[in-house]
Amino acid sequence: ALEQQNTLNSHSTHGVYLLPSAKSSAMLQSNIGKLSISLSHIEPEANGAQALLHVRLLEGTALPAFRAQLDWGQIDPVSSKPLPSETHTQPLVLDAPLLPKTEAVFGVRLSGVTPEQLGFIRLHQVETDRP
Repeated sequence: ALEQQNTLNSHSTHGVYLLPSAKSSAMLQSNIGKLSISLSHIEPEANGAQALLHVRLLEGTALPAFRAQLDWGQIDPVSSKPLPSETHTQPLVLDAPLLPKTEAVFGVRLSGVTPEQLGFIRLHQVETDRP
């Protein structure tokens, strides 16, 4: 699974893929700096799954307010690539924190897939209003 995650990321120029089965973080060079992205506590929910998404800025400076897109869905067992017809999307927004911090943890609701069906998440289009 880790090899599959690395392969997906080597072909992705504008985002980062995380495969829950890889149980590993992934790096994303974004407009706000180099980020480490990881997923934890994947649990069933009424109409899908819920999880914690950890976003850490690796430069040691405070994480600015930002917005991004989060995609998730199933992996095609034949091609080992995300199934476009089964992909869901939601915006992800971090407002300016009261105290500076290098990491943010988002509780995300991943509707449409159970924890067993969750093949990938993808974080992309990370942008900030900071000059």
